[in-house]
Parts: sequence; C-alpha cells; structure tokens
Amino acid sequence: MSEGPIKQWRDSYKRPPVSVPASIRICGSNRFGVAYCGTRRNAGVSTNWANVTCTECLAARAADERESGNSGSE
Repeated sequence: MSEGPIKQWRDSYKRPPVSVPASIRICGSNRFGVAYCGTRRNAGVSTNWANVTCTECLAARAADERESGNSGSE
C-alpha cells in the first residue's frame, strides 16, 4: 500500500505503541483487584499507585478522576 493520504488518515487512528514493555510493566489495581487498564499482558499488579508504570492504567485512572471530580487522594 502506498504512503498516500488514505494510509496517513488510517494511521492517524492507530493506537500509539505502549511505552513500557510488558516484561517490566506494573499495572494499577482497582478496588476489585483487576488491572485498571483491563489487561495484564504478563504484567504485575500493584495497589500502590507510586509503583505503577503502565501508561494505560495511569491514563485511565486520570480520566476517571477527572470525570468523577476526585482529587485522587484516598
């Protein structure tokens, strides 16, 4: 496929690659013990958000806090 405008448009909707490899990723756990991003992909899970390295978990938590109006201090 060429690198024309249609391919560029399709590529603009692709998810960016995960910045943290699965082998070293630590996902955040919600109150039910499930990874906040919804998947573990060979990652550890921590309830201490200072240890979380999964960018998807951090983004999901930030979006939830913004939506609910919480400051994040529990």
